Amino acid sequence: MPLLGAMKQDVEEFLCSHTEPNNCVSIMNLASLHDMKTLLANAKKFLHEHNKEVFETDEVHLLQEADLLEVLSEYSSQEGNFCFVQKWVKSADERAERFDDLLQHVTLSKCSKEFICGTVMEERLMAVSKPSCPITDFHANVNIQHPKHRVM
Repeated sequence: MPLLGAMKQDVEEFLCSHTEPNNCVSIMNLASLHDMKTLLANAKKFLHEHNKEVFETDEVHLLQEADLLEVLSEYSSQEGNFCFVQKWVKSADERAERFDDLLQHVTLSKCSKEFICGTVMEERLMAVSKPSCPITDFHANVNIQHPKHRVM
């Protein structure tokens, strides 16, 4: 057993030094699965420091929702956060139902009008938000201010 522990530590050190945007999420999941605390901390730090690059990879679909929420809470660009939620939700069909809840972690009022009218209001999932969702109030405000971008 001591040999297995040493090998696990060697693998952890190797992966810490080889974390990249295209493997960061897989490494996080591996570290969580095998209780590799140092590796998990390293991969999460990498994700937070390189979140744009990580979200441009195909690995984004492997990101756990809790990890996405952590990224959203630490990333200051609300436009970026909206795009992160958008991409994560679209990466698996069953995630569409999580859109409204995840959008609660994005402050749309801090986004530019151009972004709201172009990206946000063009998002199909915005049109199917639940009536109880505060996003519905947001829709009403946008509809009043920007009639050409009405959400039906």
